[in-house]
Amino acid sequence: MNQSLLYHAFGVRKGYDYVWTLYEKGCIRFVLVVRPEMLVCPRCKGLDVSRKGRRFRELRTVPIGLKPVWLFTEVPQCQCRSCGQNFQVSPPFAPAYASHTRQLQALIQSLRGMMTVTDLAAVSGLGWDTVKSIIKVRLEKDYGHPRLRGAGALVD
Repeated sequence: MNQSLLYHAFGVRKGYDYVWTLYEKGCIRFVLVVRPEMLVCPRCKGLDVSRKGRRFRELRTVPIGLKPVWLFTEVPQCQCRSCGQNFQVSPPFAPAYASHTRQLQALIQSLRGMMTVTDLAAVSGLGWDTVKSIIKVRLEKDYGHPRLRGAGALVD
């Protein structure tokens, strides 16, 4: 598979390598692993890091046609040899504690004016409440705190 497809279609930027594709249960799963240059200590910014295990995180991303697509990404657990800090390298293309990618969020945001929340949930494969929270976060960002400095009284 071409790394360019992962970049342009799914938002997988630098730092991850494609390993293989799994076609199972009507889904497409791309398996990705972290490149060694992503293993940087967040405390001292040191590169002398040892791996202490790993786990995998499944992230739903933009569908290909009617096929759901998942990114099966490695999350290495590391320890810095210089300062002793234990840390994990989370994927930069997904929000923390979320089961979807930023590209899927962008798709939902672009379609929210044309479709209902229920329809968006059906197209994206996410739950209704997850789609609602994605839309709500964007609305709060756009309209949550209006600037009132310089506003006059509303009563005559």
